Amino acid sequence: MEALAHILEFLGVCDCNMQEGSLRCDANVSIRPVGQTTFNTRREIKNMNSFRFVEQAIVAEIAAQKAAHDSGGTVLQETRLFNGETGELRTMRSKEEAQDYRYFPEPDLPPITVSEEMLQRLRGQQEELPEARRQRYVTQYALSEYDAKVLTDDKPMGDFFEAVIKLGVAPKSAANWIANDLQGILNERHLRIDTCGITPAGIVELIELVEKKQQLNRNAAKETVFPRMLETKKSALEIAREANLLAVADAGATEQVVDAVLAKFPKLVADYVGGKDAAINAIFGKCMAEFKGKGNPAVIRPLLERKLKALREGRR
Repeated sequence: MEALAHILEFLGVCDCNMQEGSLRCDANVSIRPVGQTTFNTRREIKNMNSFRFVEQAIVAEIAAQKAAHDSGGTVLQETRLFNGETGELRTMRSKEEAQDYRYFPEPDLPPITVSEEMLQRLRGQQEELPEARRQRYVTQYALSEYDAKVLTDDKPMGDFFEAVIKLGVAPKSAANWIANDLQGILNERHLRIDTCGITPAGIVELIELVEKKQQLNRNAAKETVFPRMLETKKSALEIAREANLLAVADAGATEQVVDAVLAKFPKLVADYVGGKDAAINAIFGKCMAEFKGKGNPAVIRPLLERKLKALREGRR
């Protein structure tokens, strides 16, 4: 059902919103013991309005039919309704014979012959379907199955991803930002990617600030910039400037902070100089904390390594 809904959404046939009546499911359930070749009497469950209710109703009906079979009872052919709040099934109407369905021909709907030529022509006009897109993301972009599924569960999400990589972002990086960071906050706020106000160009700017220019801390991007982009419709750069989140770019100022941290934590420095290589990670963490989210790791780490190496060699 979910695969069918994805196809209908991708083709623009239906929004498949079951709660609003765009899509409905009638489930026919019949069981048979292992080894039996014929099915027992079937029962139909009508008008379920969510995928979850469909699953729950089928499970409940299977259990009811099993109980009737095991106790020697009879399963009557009937139409049933499922109560999603209580999980109960109840009889809507009984149908003993096919005539009870009141089938009759419709004179205003003539037979339609679908030719092979028509099928091929329509297939040529058809958009890429979700399963084909998912497989392409895995093979062409080397995405994980999880990320590929997230990006193809919703057509606008996949379209957004495609637009971002066309603007020059590496597919894996784009998938990580969109399927995890952006999708997470959209889910929290019950927003859709195609109506939230963030554009592909907008998220490309944010990604570049973090990954290419290394002017913005990723946590700050996720926790501060993303929410404000949704709320204010301002650009990532504007928001980062207003919130004073851009990394300290001045080399002299960076070195002063690193020197201050080395002086402030002599025990950690002594540990590193004495041969404990892992101590550098603790010192690096202290440096980043001192910058309060505005430090550039690509500048700070090499500078720190050079200074600590010089101290270690000086001791020798």
